[in-house]
Amino acid sequence: MNFSVESEGRISSVDIDVDTFVVCEKREASAAEVHPANSSEPQRDLPASSWKFHRVAATRLRPTRRLECLGSVSAGAIGYLLMRHNDHLYVGVGSDHDDPVLARENPALSKQLFDKPCSQSLWLLNDVERHWSSLELHARIHEKGMMVTYQRALLSDLPSPASMIETFSLYDSLENGTAMFVGSVPVIGAVRTTDRFSFSMFDPQLNRTLSGSYYVVCLPVRA
Repeated sequence: MNFSVESEGRISSVDIDVDTFVVCEKREASAAEVHPANSSEPQRDLPASSWKFHRVAATRLRPTRRLECLGSVSAGAIGYLLMRHNDHLYVGVGSDHDDPVLARENPALSKQLFDKPCSQSLWLLNDVERHWSSLELHARIHEKGMMVTYQRALLSDLPSPASMIETFSLYDSLENGTAMFVGSVPVIGAVRTTDRFSFSMFDPQLNRTLSGSYYVVCLPVRA
């Protein structure tokens, strides 16, 4: 895949062959984790080690303006993307589009069924790592004739790239040609379908944005 990379005011082009794609999913806390023994205070955040790593076909990750889905119950979900290429780490933004109903029964299958749209542009992680927590994620959906905010978060609300890479190293390593999607941003209101989904990552310190959007085309379940 060909991406544009903005770094130090310059824009370059890079071809990245992704052969391993991993989608990270936050494991729901058990009652014991939410209310730890011998403690009156709830545990608000689970450690990064409580994340699941779903291996998804590498061809599912791609910049696209059109996403075809079987049926009409799927939904998008914003997150950040890490990609390692030629020993450099790149940052992007995208959508973990899946079936929220199927995800409760068979999350691995749900992750595999849909393309994962991503931004056509990337940043070098080195350029944003020092102010990572200030980066902002925004997702919008088309609803009642207008685009409305669907998800919003600071990157400080999600585990850092270093934390996710360290946790992933318990199972595998983030080698060249590997892409990792990290999401689990709460939605505003209920999880719902839409015919258009847009996503962006804003860097307030360098005043720049990564973004993408796609239309959802629902295919009939029966011919």
